[in-house]
Amino acid sequence: ETQTARARRARAKGSSPQPVAPSLPLATVPCSENPALFFPATEDEEAEAIAICRTCRFRQSCLDRALANREAWGVWGGVNVEKLPRTERTKAS
Repeated sequence: ETQTARARRARAKGSSPQPVAPSLPLATVPCSENPALFFPATEDEEAEAIAICRTCRFRQSCLDRALANREAWGVWGGVNVEKLPRTERTKAS
């Protein structure tokens, strides 16, 4: 399944996974304003999400958590994990 198809399906359901650790106060993270953007359907959305991640002080912990949880898609810590080599996605386990 493609990134675009997954993003469209998540949006059609009216929800998207939240790209931050549940223990973080959502008001403190920039991705809380538009979580669907971090599960992009287009290259432009992906670029926008990555740009937002660059401003976030939780960037590294977000990516570490995504890798530890073996997140299969989405922008986490400024990285589209779907584009990482499989070895990078499973390294944290």
